[in-house]
Amino acid sequence: MIAAALQRRLSSSFAAAAAHSSSSSSSSSHRTACFSTAAAAASGPTVSKIGGYEVKTHTYDAVVVGAGGAGLRAAFGLASQGLRTACITKLFPTRSHTVAAQGGINAALGNMGEDDWRWHAFDTIKGSDWLGDQASQCLRMQFNTCAGRPLVLSASWSLTASPSRGLKKEKSIRQDKGLGFRRAFGGQSLKYGKGGQAYRCAAAADRTGHAMLHTLYGRALSYSCNFFVEYFALDLIMEETLGKGDSPRCRGVIALCLEDGSLHRFATNHTVLATGG
Repeated sequence: MIAAALQRRLSSSFAAAAAHSSSSSSSSSHRTACFSTAAAAASGPTVSKIGGYEVKTHTYDAVVVGAGGAGLRAAFGLASQGLRTACITKLFPTRSHTVAAQGGINAALGNMGEDDWRWHAFDTIKGSDWLGDQASQCLRMQFNTCAGRPLVLSASWSLTASPSRGLKKEKSIRQDKGLGFRRAFGGQSLKYGKGGQAYRCAAAADRTGHAMLHTLYGRALSYSCNFFVEYFALDLIMEETLGKGDSPRCRGVIALCLEDGSLHRFATNHTVLATGG
């Protein structure tokens, strides 16, 4: 109820400010436009009273809700491109549920022997007992091999070393070429199941998610991403003053600080929801 009332009251005033920011971005490059909110954010939050409630307003170029593996990767990526970024999370980032991921991430990068995304796709389709959407599964395998390379190569971002049975003790998760260590895992095969086991799984011992969270959190901090820890997102601020036929636009997030119960409005033109499954 509080969030809904705030959204209605804040909509008109914030829509004007957001529209001004949008017009700036249309007349210049995105990188230049992202600094339009920097001055307001640098001066700290503004405090106002709306309907008897004290609301603190923060202004950012981008706001990410959630600080698991996806949220941290989004926050790090946005901040690394020069956008002033805030990440709202109800837990400390390294306690997010990605920490429970153990096995690893499969991608046919071929850095520990011959591999092909088609062989990976075959294993995935076979593993689904041929019930999955084969076109989307093939597309996903291509993505893991190409566009997904920065994620599965997070070893080059100082991911925790991972000695493995069968390797010398001094061997770590990062090989001489800078590519990550891969292990045979999950029944992955070569040459459509006829070429033996595939070393395809990127892993950090049995704590891959733990290592990923620490790595991504550190990278996000290195680009000065601002984290709002133990803040609970209550509602999205949707722009209501739209022309006929226009789709609603998200202009920010209303969040509750779990420590003191204060209300916070995060004003932004770019909101990323990474709140898990």
